[in-house]
Amino acid sequence: MMKGMVLALVLLSLMAPAGFADVGGTPPAGWSPGWNPDSPLWGAGLAIERIQIVLTGDPARKAEMAIHFREVRLNNTEAMVKAGKLSEASKA
Repeated sequence: MMKGMVLALVLLSLMAPAGFADVGGTPPAGWSPGWNPDSPLWGAGLAIERIQIVLTGDPARKAEMAIHFREVRLNNTEAMVKAGKLSEASKA
């Protein structure tokens, strides 16, 4: 069961815009993965982001992606606070 979940996450990460490493190193401006702390896909989304970073070979690109994902987390937190979803905001 766990192997299947890991395989699914790896495949999803390869299909997601993880090609950042191959097309310039950073996601397009304004790009968002589309999952928020109140989404059932939240945990999977975080795992996909981590896998994307791990699969990126260039250390500078890894740093760019990590910074971008942290900015996305800040935006997620702000959106959850504005929506009054404080417990979800703490997850981001």
